[in-house]
Amino acid sequence: MKLLLVALEDEFDRPHKLKLGRGWAVVYTGVGKLNAMYKTLDAIDVYKPVLVVNYGTAGGINDAVMGLVEINRVCQRDMNAEPKSPRGLTPFEDSTMYLGNAIAGYRCGTGDGFVSAPDPWHDSYCDVVDMEGYAIVDACTRKKIPWRMFKYVSDKADADGFETWKKNIANGADAFLALAKNIS
Repeated sequence: MKLLLVALEDEFDRPHKLKLGRGWAVVYTGVGKLNAMYKTLDAIDVYKPVLVVNYGTAGGINDAVMGLVEINRVCQRDMNAEPKSPRGLTPFEDSTMYLGNAIAGYRCGTGDGFVSAPDPWHDSYCDVVDMEGYAIVDACTRKKIPWRMFKYVSDKADADGFETWKKNIANGADAFLALAKNIS
């Protein structure tokens, strides 16, 4: 069984869920890192997946990254314990900037705030930003479950980002559904 985690039903609605077919369980995590971590760990225990897939929307930081993209590295854009540790690293843990997999892709910075203004740190460490990805990957890493992540770039993570996101929230669902049939 493959497990698909999506933050909101507005991103991947019931008709898309039904078209996904057998062999998939779909769980809506809710918004934010805590909701995503809790729902991911719970869903792994319930469904015992061979693969966890996260699909959702993301704000674009790198202007060359558009449409539906695969993510292969995630970091915590809102972890800031300077001067104890560099931004993005959790203090008092043996950690690296990114959690990743061996599949080619882009970098996603996860945080509990909606990005609506430029941040030079994002420019250096993120191609896109979201609010759940790092927590999902962290849970998968801890449970030793392989993962893949796909994000639809819905907005430019700028002052108009929230309004643009609301207009584009469902626009990537068809592209993801087509791609999902070949995910292994």
